[in-house]
Amino acid sequence: MHFQAFSEQVSAGGAVVGYRPDPAAVAGLFDYFTELRRRAAKVNLISKEMADEELVDKHFVDSLALAGVLGDPAAALLDVGSGAGFPGLVCKLVEPRRPVRLMEPRLKRVSFLRQVIRSQGLDDIDVLACRLEPGAPVDGEAAYRWVVSRAVTSISDFLTRCSSFRRPDCRIVCMKGPRYKEELAAVATLPEPWHLEQRHEYRLPVSGAERVLLVFRTAQ
Repeated sequence: MHFQAFSEQVSAGGAVVGYRPDPAAVAGLFDYFTELRRRAAKVNLISKEMADEELVDKHFVDSLALAGVLGDPAAALLDVGSGAGFPGLVCKLVEPRRPVRLMEPRLKRVSFLRQVIRSQGLDDIDVLACRLEPGAPVDGEAAYRWVVSRAVTSISDFLTRCSSFRRPDCRIVCMKGPRYKEELAAVATLPEPWHLEQRHEYRLPVSGAERVLLVFRTAQ
């Protein structure tokens, strides 16, 4: 995929899901896309059978949906299970001032993420090579305004793992597909109460895939 086609798809898709990046951000996203395609030939970052248009739609445009709800670019983001950088690295590239921490346990993906960060010259972003679990080197009381999981685990499991992120100004975001309601019912049984503050449903423009952003806050 050439830059012009990438730019048009990202801009049009962003308008559909709620965040249209500026031209400078699109250029950075294209460099990321190009490096992802190059490295994916050797490292298991994404499905090798995925066409360019599908990759842009299901990963880049889907990540822009989160960028559309984050608001204040000074509010720090923790992306748990970032994989190849979705959605956290996309959110950093479109809002360079945002402090971002990516958490990813698979070392080859960690190496890829660090390479993209270096090549893009990004500041105030790092990668933790671990999972979110007791003893992980991440402080639940740190100034994270947003903690996000994109299809990493069930909603109730992720909220349980986020039990230390209970500051009144912190929000937990689960990015899910159309079967999220089955998982959502289990949240009411958790020992620590959570309040579903926002539900943003949308459809990806190329694939037509149904997606939802669920924003939780502590109910205490």
